[in-house]
Amino acid sequence: MPPAEPNAERARSFLLATFAFFGGAALARIAGGSDHLSAQVGMGQAAELLSRDRRASKQNAAAVREPLTRVATAAAPLMRSTDAPVAATTEQLLGAARTWRTPSA
Repeated sequence: MPPAEPNAERARSFLLATFAFFGGAALARIAGGSDHLSAQVGMGQAAELLSRDRRASKQNAAAVREPLTRVATAAAPLMRSTDAPVAATTEQLLGAARTWRTPSA
């Protein structure tokens, strides 16, 4: 996980993985599996869930990256403007775009 990721997001991922692990382990146990098999099934369930979560996160980042690139490209001529208020406002706009994040689902 990236170091800038908020603690709440880390806690959410941990809890999801924990629930997936125990849910998979319980299903294997109900089906008559041993402790070892239950643990393996639980780890598989947790890994699958974390993999899907990571894939969705990367897809969201890719969906945001291109529009932000277009904003930066369109703002480049304004940054070179001789009109100081235009350049300053454009820099503020780009600063806001850099700190913008998508809300978590």
